[in-house]
Amino acid sequence: MSFIFAHSALKEGWDNPNVFQICTLNQAVSEIRRRQEIGRGLRLCVNQQGLRLFDEEVNTLTVIANESYASYAANLQQEYVEDNLAAPPLPSEARKKSATRHDNIFHGSKEFKDFWERLSQKVSYRVHVDTPELIRACIERLNAQTIPEPVLVVGWGKFVVKRYTLRLQSVRGSVAMIELEIADSEGTINKTSRPVVKRNNLARIFDDERLRNFQVLEICNGKREAKVFFSNKVDLNIHTSLTFESEAGQVVSEKTSKPPAAKYPVFNLLDRAARELGLTRPTLNAIFKGLHDGHKGMLFRNPEGFSGVFIQQVREVLADHVAERIEFVVEDGRIECNLEKLFPLKKAFAQRELEEADERTLYYLLQTDSKAGRKFVVQTDSEVERKFVKRVKPDDKVVFYFKFPASFRIKLPKVIGDYNPDWGLMRRNEKGKFLLQLIRETKFTNEAHLRFPHEKRKVACARKHFRSMSIDYRSVFPDFEEWWRSENEVASQRSLGIGELGKNR
Repeated sequence: MSFIFAHSALKEGWDNPNVFQICTLNQAVSEIRRRQEIGRGLRLCVNQQGLRLFDEEVNTLTVIANESYASYAANLQQEYVEDNLAAPPLPSEARKKSATRHDNIFHGSKEFKDFWERLSQKVSYRVHVDTPELIRACIERLNAQTIPEPVLVVGWGKFVVKRYTLRLQSVRGSVAMIELEIADSEGTINKTSRPVVKRNNLARIFDDERLRNFQVLEICNGKREAKVFFSNKVDLNIHTSLTFESEAGQVVSEKTSKPPAAKYPVFNLLDRAARELGLTRPTLNAIFKGLHDGHKGMLFRNPEGFSGVFIQQVREVLADHVAERIEFVVEDGRIECNLEKLFPLKKAFAQRELEEADERTLYYLLQTDSKAGRKFVVQTDSEVERKFVKRVKPDDKVVFYFKFPASFRIKLPKVIGDYNPDWGLMRRNEKGKFLLQLIRETKFTNEAHLRFPHEKRKVACARKHFRSMSIDYRSVFPDFEEWWRSENEVASQRSLGIGELGKNR
């Protein structure tokens, strides 16, 4: 087995998406660098053909973090909340928890086999593109956009490195006098001395977050040698000093100006758009011709800015157009679905929260205490999914439930993107006579308020896809009352004025 180690590469513009482990061995680091490092580690990796991989078992970033990352992660979570955005899952244990497949369901349940028999139906899609309507919608949307004026930006910057030196000047009783010297790469030197006592944090005493790891554990005023012991397992005595370096952050200055009015060389817009969108040049030319003269003129004043807006807005209209008109048809034959690969006998859940479940799920953990036996778990990726599991678990009509692995994807047109459903379940109906095969998409809000347009399109396409297979599909919301009801039942209740929840079980 071979490994590649790269030292200090993530801050130098090293363009490599295949970063899987980040070791933060330095004691202090700037917030800018933390964001830069994590951002590089979170990019989707590529295979040997240069294609992006979407397998969650591969795309896992492990950060071997120092203590300062705890406060950084907490602050980042809070930023999402303050911006009214859905915060990412809280940091979890980096150690992998190996779970074992529950073969009583996987091999021994006829209902589980029947469920996957239906999911294995061969389905194809057809898209009926109404070219005149597509052209009209694109023109209308583009004419409502603002094409950016060209801007000339001149930037210059410098990277400042600070060298921190801590010295123990004296110890009197339980009070130590510590000197902090900060020398930066520009030649500036500052010295400050402060008294500290047990449990003081130097970050607060000297008002510098880069000293957060220096919490005073013990002050010893020994006859031979006075020492101060810190929480990061270093100590300071009268005769030695402690030095480390930290980037203070890149100081960037910019000057923005409007360039003189001019016409710039124009690349072949139609060729570029055709390659990216898959539309014909006559269709794209008809869209361009329908634009206002002012918009057309921007192609010569700001070619890159114009093409960016043109391609992005046409892509959005095209994706909506396809999602509205796509049709799915069940064909003869079946698709090969390797369940052993989708649900392996042993599966390591890395950096994922495992919600406690029951024997109707597909995986369990072996407890170290032999008396405890097996602990059934199910993988969840968000607080919304954990709430859903808590709703499902006490339902005695549920036969089984599982989270679809990320590698199970419904093929959709490229402009929309493939779809990975959330939950597969089988449940008896209210009278307990019939078994309902259900697929549920758990959302924190209803479809009308989803933040990203591609989410709405995927849900709309998935609804049509599973309807063609006679599988009950529905997106449900955080309260999850009567989550098992079909969309037709919910629509009937609304028409009768009963409301979405209807009667309780």
